[in-house]
Amino acid sequence: MKVGDTVVSQSEDGKQSVSTVTKLDQPVRDHMCQINFSDGDTLKLTSEHPLLTQDGWKAIDPTQTYKENPDLVVSTLEKGDRVSTSDGNSAEVASLACWSERIQTYNLILDDGVNTYFADGYLAHNKDPDPEPPPPTCSCPAGYHAGDVRDTDCKGRRFSSQGCNAQQNALCGSVGGKPCALWGQQGRCGCGLDCDENDDCVYACNDTWEIANCVPDATPTPTPNPVTILSRGMVVSLSDTTCPTVRASSEGADGTVHQFLSGSASQPAPQTQSGTTYVQFNNLIQGDYTIDPVPPANYSLVRACWSQEPGGSQGEGVSRTLAGVDTLTWDLGFILSPWGQVQGGDVYGTTSVLSLLPQSASPRLFNLDGDGGDPGVVTYGNSYDFAAESTGADPQGADLVSSKNWLVNETHATINWYDTFFRRFGSPTVPDYDCTIAPCAITQPPSRATAYFVSGDMTTSGSWSVGTGDSLVFLVDGNLTIDDSIRITGRGFVGFVVSGNITVSGSVGSAAANVTPNIEGVFITSPTGSFSTGQSTNPGQEKLVVKGTIVAGTITLQRDLGDGNTTNPAELFIYNPLLLVTMPEAMKETKIAWQEVAP
Repeated sequence: MKVGDTVVSQSEDGKQSVSTVTKLDQPVRDHMCQINFSDGDTLKLTSEHPLLTQDGWKAIDPTQTYKENPDLVVSTLEKGDRVSTSDGNSAEVASLACWSERIQTYNLILDDGVNTYFADGYLAHNKDPDPEPPPPTCSCPAGYHAGDVRDTDCKGRRFSSQGCNAQQNALCGSVGGKPCALWGQQGRCGCGLDCDENDDCVYACNDTWEIANCVPDATPTPTPNPVTILSRGMVVSLSDTTCPTVRASSEGADGTVHQFLSGSASQPAPQTQSGTTYVQFNNLIQGDYTIDPVPPANYSLVRACWSQEPGGSQGEGVSRTLAGVDTLTWDLGFILSPWGQVQGGDVYGTTSVLSLLPQSASPRLFNLDGDGGDPGVVTYGNSYDFAAESTGADPQGADLVSSKNWLVNETHATINWYDTFFRRFGSPTVPDYDCTIAPCAITQPPSRATAYFVSGDMTTSGSWSVGTGDSLVFLVDGNLTIDDSIRITGRGFVGFVVSGNITVSGSVGSAAANVTPNIEGVFITSPTGSFSTGQSTNPGQEKLVVKGTIVAGTITLQRDLGDGNTTNPAELFIYNPLLLVTMPEAMKETKIAWQEVAP
């Protein structure tokens, strides 16, 4: 995207038009998010980027949106929201996830002043453009006033426009049509080009010019008002983050630091919460306030509930305006962020590998030892982070990688494994299952040496059990949904090679302490595809255990154990080296041995 390109924009009255990009801001962000829609489409954006829904503008993190668009009313984007699309319809949000990643982003400024445009077919709102610097003025700047006349600095001479050259006149003439001698500095009696509004101010008097020092205005001392703010953080479960639940919670987010965002009417010293007790800020001045809490390690803010007296008004959000004799109470809802572990297998992230292990995890390692006694190697492209805490000697957790701390910074070439295995299995043209009209629900078929070819979206139906001697390989030209358990006993093999995305149904899972696999096998997508663990729909059975191998363009971890996140990973991935032996020959890498012989 560059200046001069055109985009489809939409005005406030809903009229679409083609707008030209006149300015392009290119901020570098430290994260990226992906929204998965129910129709299979995806959208990547940063957490503060607002999208238009059926209920108005929403963003994944409205607190960050406020920092860039303080005048835009934005609420939290959640599963089930419908985002406006360029065809006049809307798409339902099925899931969303964010991860750490250093990435170049773009903010478009359009020629017709419209602030909304379609990004990849979805209606988005740009960041408020940075204001143009104000032109220089002929008076002292705001907060200053003209002091005593200082003729002595110029030895009694007065300013006039005589002797100003054409360049100087042209410059000063562009500022209200005044002669160049309107601008100058203390100690300078000639015509000057530097119109620095914080220097001395030159002004006209009886058609002559004199210089006066611009001195700061006296800062009025604000009169304190009996305005009070109470704030506390409470721990809730992800299954219910409503304000009544936040206020009724009996578990405080002990150690939360309560403070206000820069720009709030007052900046009292931050206060640290103890237990469930509110921290209290007294004698604050009237004005706008935005709470900016720092929760304990590995906790995330999901709901900000406020109540205000007098009047008893209530609502949600991190910003409020206080006027008169007000008391504002914030009840902030936090959840313990989920995390995952790998056992015995190698992990490679093209950009980053992220799993924030709480201090209560045991063992507190990302890659656990496998059956052979050793962990796998963790390889990352740009960054890694395994420590929930953001301070200390090693805030990224290099000593939390594994028992060996095998950590490599390296990138590999991207391979389209779907195309590769499709050719290796003979490039079938006639599908075994034609699912192009509607997704197919496929029960476990008989074992066979050749791959099953599925055209369209596939869903597994019922639990599968693949025993010794059985081999099942699916080439899916579409998306795959795993709707029930898939187990391997003995020396069986099952593998799915998919051109689109692989999603595990939220109904597949087990208790937090379980380590028995829910699904087993080899799961591969194309470089643009994703493997999503799915948001659990079965209370008490939220954990997902996968045994085998996963290769995908993006791996999205969506499970959450709520209170169980304290000691258990929400996802556990166990490596199974036996699959390298039992997989069909077409899936094995060909090894070539070179031997030199005499001529």
